[in-house]
Amino acid sequence: PEHLLPFIDLIGDPHEDPFVKVMAVEALEGQAHPMLIPPLLPLTGEDHDATTRACATHVLGMLWTPQVQALLKKLADDPERRVRFAALRGLAKHGDRQARERFRELYSEPGVTVQERNVIASVFANDIGRDAENVPIMCKVVQDMELAAMVRRLAVAALGRSRDPAAVPALEKAAEASPEEDIREIAGAAMRLCQRPPAPDEGNQASVSGQDDANVSLVGP
Repeated sequence: PEHLLPFIDLIGDPHEDPFVKVMAVEALEGQAHPMLIPPLLPLTGEDHDATTRACATHVLGMLWTPQVQALLKKLADDPERRVRFAALRGLAKHGDRQARERFRELYSEPGVTVQERNVIASVFANDIGRDAENVPIMCKVVQDMELAAMVRRLAVAALGRSRDPAAVPALEKAAEASPEEDIREIAGAAMRLCQRPPAPDEGNQASVSGQDDANVSLVGP
């Protein structure tokens, strides 16, 4: 884990390019370690620039300890928008109910950027186990052609897993309007899953595998 510390140094360097700080955060995705918490905590303070604070908050959101949870709850009401966003993202990913609701609401707020919508959509599209709860926002995502194809593909899969008939109109539009052929195909498969009630002995995982009558994987290539 010690080899990760230079990335924290980049995030905390007041003279470093903001783009480099963001790249440091991306490099830490999937490999953040609890030993990074002590040097990250002070970087969220108001005596640091907004990019440093947001990046540090984002990395802390990859981790989960009572100390981090308490700090993220505080930062979720920070005056700086980017810090609030990063804190809500971390809390939402770890299942905080209030943060999840606030993060969903952000998707439709005026002024939200396409990049922010991509992040919000990704969090909920990968939220396997809560697909039924996420149907309303996933219906918005699959029709939002400004979003990255990968994000819309994940949202289609989430709606297919939900098997909620309420998702059919949105999936139908995605099947017609998506510029990507594979998304049109899996939207059609997901739509059929939502139109067909599951058998009594058929669990949610069966729908995730895409073993429906169209024999199309809902997660795409």
